[in-house]
Amino acid sequence: MYASDLSRSFAGSLTLERGGYYDGRRSRLAASATLLVKPRLSTAVSYQYNQVRVDAGEYRADLYSLRSTFSFSPAAFVDAYVQHNTSTRTTLTNLRFTYTYRPLSDFIVVYSETRGSDSQDSWRALIFKITRLLQP
Repeated sequence: MYASDLSRSFAGSLTLERGGYYDGRRSRLAASATLLVKPRLSTAVSYQYNQVRVDAGEYRADLYSLRSTFSFSPAAFVDAYVQHNTSTRTTLTNLRFTYTYRPLSDFIVVYSETRGSDSQDSWRALIFKITRLLQP
């Protein structure tokens, strides 16, 4: 495994794993690159190759992902995560807005969506969450 300093403007990592996996073997290669534009933006792109061989058969899954965070202020930010899985032919999207209106008290809005190869494999959710620290 190799990983550069994530506090730098540009960072990357590379991982290679091989080993046992239930009744078979798994090979995994993962690579990522991160761009940090201080103090507001962070973006990372990654790729993961998985080859699994078990007694029941073998399969390959490639995962592509993009993660990004933008800070409007120390109290408010939005982040997004998108992942595509070639094995299941699905794309997952998560968008989240967080506002900290007082210490340990947040207002959060999350939009989550999964899209599959046909319309029956798709779903969406919009979630609102409010937390508040109660002090005696």
